[in-house]
Amino acid sequence: MDWQTLTVCQSVPQRSFQEAVGEINNKMETVTDWQDPFKKGTIYYLENGRVRGVLLWNIWDQVDHARTLIAEAEPFQAADLKGRLS
Repeated sequence: MDWQTLTVCQSVPQRSFQEAVGEINNKMETVTDWQDPFKKGTIYYLENGRVRGVLLWNIWDQVDHARTLIAEAEPFQAADLKGRLS
């Protein structure tokens, strides 16, 4: 987890729910996709353009879809991921 993510964690109300799948590593590029800033959204962890991990913040029923993204062989751009898991 990187410092940016730690800052986000401290800002979130206590009644939040998070699920993570894959590799979450502070050395990876992160792409954030907030539906409601710091309350509901997705943080993608990328390595060489490929999704390696996904943190779902108050996003429901998307773990299997996140696993599918991780399994994709093609690289993604940040714009490709916006709105993907919502």
